[in-house]
Amino acid sequence: MSRLVDHPFIAFSLAIISAIFILTIVIWGLRHIVQTESHRIVESAAVSIVVAALFGVFLSHILAMKRDKDNRMHTLRDRHLEQLRPALKAESENFQSIVKQLDREAYVDTVTKTTVESRRDATKRLLWPHVMSEDLSHHFPEYEKSKQNLAEQMKDHDSQFVALKQYVQERLAPSDLPQYWKNNVSLSVVGKCLGTGTGMTLKISQNGYSISYWGVETGAGGGLTPTRPSPDQVLGFRSYQAFEKQAGSSDFQNKCDELKKSASLISRHAQELSNTALLASDQTTLRGKCNFVALDE
Repeated sequence: MSRLVDHPFIAFSLAIISAIFILTIVIWGLRHIVQTESHRIVESAAVSIVVAALFGVFLSHILAMKRDKDNRMHTLRDRHLEQLRPALKAESENFQSIVKQLDREAYVDTVTKTTVESRRDATKRLLWPHVMSEDLSHHFPEYEKSKQNLAEQMKDHDSQFVALKQYVQERLAPSDLPQYWKNNVSLSVVGKCLGTGTGMTLKISQNGYSISYWGVETGAGGGLTPTRPSPDQVLGFRSYQAFEKQAGSSDFQNKCDELKKSASLISRHAQELSNTALLASDQTTLRGKCNFVALDE
């Protein structure tokens, strides 16, 4: 019965075939039972009864069931669309945060994570932030495919960023520079190259000092005895200065330019996805199938 409700044409075809079959039997039987001229009247009456029963009752019932099923499906889709709207809006906002981050820093926050697993988890939280985010693929397949492509772009950008940072670290002097300063000096160098940072500075005055590098600005001053930077801070700054002398090399600059280009492409892609998600959240109809819009038979 469910198949007939979903395919009224099949139901109509079966009704015609059944009518022909039943009428053939009825007419054949009547001609053998009623041996008078009145058999034509009886045949006509029988035909009317069969046609009324099959088309008037059977098909009306099928069509009524179809209307009821369509109404229930429409209600389910409306409710599910309301569930998906917060997910689409949350993703749109996250894409905007990616755009702002790239325009400001030329990298995505995920690249600062220490392990591949932590970067992958951070990417998932950015692109699939809502409990209903996974379900969007059933209703917006092209949008989901574009998100997957963005994830791959971010992964490649991540690899380029980490590789450039490693490139700098391998060329820092002295070779036994503490890991903390290797990390922050290399990030300061890369940030300046990308045009999103000022590099590393160390200023010493009669009253104290100030030092700034990747995401940090600190110092000390005042008192009877002027405060001076620690030996590690001085060592880190000198390492930065030494690398800056070779930072203009074509190899290093080419790597920076590639990273800038990658950041620009991701920013545009994220902006497009943000617009798409926002438009999808405002639509009034929902396509596609999933468990949330499956009717109980």
